[in-house]
Amino acid sequence: MVVSRETLAGLRVALPRLKSDDAIAAALKTAGAQVDTFALTQTVPIESAQLEQVRERLAAGYYAWVVLSSWRAAQAVLPQLNTLALAPTPHSSTSAPALNSAASAPTPHSPTLTLSSFALASEAATRESSAKQSLGRANQADSIQQADSIQGTTHLAVVGQSTAEWVNSHCALKPTLVGAGSAAKLLEVFPTPPATPTVATPTSATAALMSPTILATPQQPAVTMPAAPATICLPQSQLAAPTLAQGLSQLGWQVDAVATYTTAPLTQLPAHLKTQWQAGAWDAVVVTAGSSAQALLQLLGPPPEKTAVVSIGQSTTARCRELGLRVDATAATPRAEHITQAIINLFKAKDFS
Repeated sequence: MVVSRETLAGLRVALPRLKSDDAIAAALKTAGAQVDTFALTQTVPIESAQLEQVRERLAAGYYAWVVLSSWRAAQAVLPQLNTLALAPTPHSSTSAPALNSAASAPTPHSPTLTLSSFALASEAATRESSAKQSLGRANQADSIQQADSIQGTTHLAVVGQSTAEWVNSHCALKPTLVGAGSAAKLLEVFPTPPATPTVATPTSATAALMSPTILATPQQPAVTMPAAPATICLPQSQLAAPTLAQGLSQLGWQVDAVATYTTAPLTQLPAHLKTQWQAGAWDAVVVTAGSSAQALLQLLGPPPEKTAVVSIGQSTTARCRELGLRVDATAATPRAEHITQAIINLFKAKDFS
């Protein structure tokens, strides 16, 4: 088979997921590929006492940050996020519902990070040095989206543009920090929690609490965050890697990580699907997550030699290799154009005729 060096014309690609308005499928088709989508896994919501406790804390405005790595995680706390956006409540460690000890422990587990928007405004900003004021104005001009309060605001950070787009479409609380790519890249620029202010006099205590916050970028030094509970809400998959929870803890945050869903292989597939797979009907397969890799091997078996395996992200690649699944190329991010380009680049270098 002769493949155009800049398109996927003539290739048949398996995309084992079913999603309405699938951007990945659309991009692959635009590039010329024949795309077959089918489900290998099912999503199972998890309801637990721990999740209810986290929801209570979130609705009370206790958390300094909510960190979301997927839109499915966002679904589980969407009503609480909308409540915060409409009626933000000051943080209060004394009034926050108590969590069980198990709820405070991170739950095991998913390029450049960009600041989509972040600014905190304050009358007390005038007390800052002229240098810090200039920095604050520059950041606000570039990235301000919500200049609403100093203390008592829960901020939202998300991993990946697809998650950000879903949140922006469905949630009243908008992301203030958006990371394109992996959890590891988000951690590179995520702020450390504020130091506990030293209360010498009412004046100095007030100044400490009211000092403005500007997040650091890779090119800019961090400046002080306002005092707030150093606690993060991290709803995630039960199968999530520990990278994000552990990384946030190492930065000094207390992390309330809670499983909101899990992914399990389907119990059965159409018989013709496995027959086609084993016969090498597809030139490439896109593996979107570690759970998909596990289901692929369990339900269909190892890929034929002619079927290239393209995974999304280094964490998925690592999981594939742990499972013994060959990986021929890794897309740097979950963005549709990056996945498409990874397949194009792969077929530039290899002839899968």
